[in-house]
Amino acid sequence: MKTIRAIAVTLFVTSCSFEEDTRLLCDCTQKLVGERVDYDWEDKEQYCGGKDIPFVFNESKNKFDMGGTSPDDEIFKDKKTDESLEFTDDEIIYKYVLRGEQENYHNLNRISLKYYESKYNLIPNSLSTKKTIYYYSCKVVSGV
Repeated sequence: MKTIRAIAVTLFVTSCSFEEDTRLLCDCTQKLVGERVDYDWEDKEQYCGGKDIPFVFNESKNKFDMGGTSPDDEIFKDKKTDESLEFTDDEIIYKYVLRGEQENYHNLNRISLKYYESKYNLIPNSLSTKKTIYYYSCKVVSGV
């Protein structure tokens, strides 16, 4: 009887906790490329080009995938350090340092569906010398 009860509870809990992936399509709205000049940045706007970029996330699976950028990328898995993925009520934040040379930061505002991505080239003392920032506007879709 205890075994049947344990199986029933397990089935109930796992069947009720299924969360489907949230799927978005994002369009690049702005791209800024900047270089450090003394203590300030000189930013130049460049052509964005990216349209209908798929973005999939699922908090219960700790899943984040923005057009191929994901914590599960096998090709870069051993080259990432200081990696973190955080889900809050308002944001999803994914950041890491790639090969000790480039700091990457991804942020999705879960309310406005605005996505922000930045990449900073680092010099050996960890001060950034160049940056690229992308801004995206996203919409919820199904079956991407």
